[in-house]
Amino acid sequence: MPAELFLTGATGFIGSGLLQRWLETTDARLHLLIRPRRDQDPQRRLDAVLGELYPDGAPAGHRRRIEVHRGTSSWKVWDWRRPPGNGCASASPISSTAPPRPGSTWRSRMPAGSMSGAP
Repeated sequence: MPAELFLTGATGFIGSGLLQRWLETTDARLHLLIRPRRDQDPQRRLDAVLGELYPDGAPAGHRRRIEVHRGTSSWKVWDWRRPPGNGCASASPISSTAPPRPGSTWRSRMPAGSMSGAP
């Protein structure tokens, strides 16, 4: 497992589950990209999620490993070029720990046909 991991969507259903799993099964430093909301800044949104995951309080070691980054992963913000077709870049996860440079095109690093469902 890498020493550092990057996660978007940590305040959502799937992302919070992944956050909990990484906190409990790795020693990695976690970088979380969290979008602010009108009534809550990113840190408060994370605090709410950690409160749900750990009603008795998150272990101190877990909190020390988390770094919150304010922002969004929207393709509109990063000026990603949408590929032709259905507008989806890929069903595979982004394998980079840094967002692409503005104007760049993100492409899946999975081999062609790897998402076909074939064993």
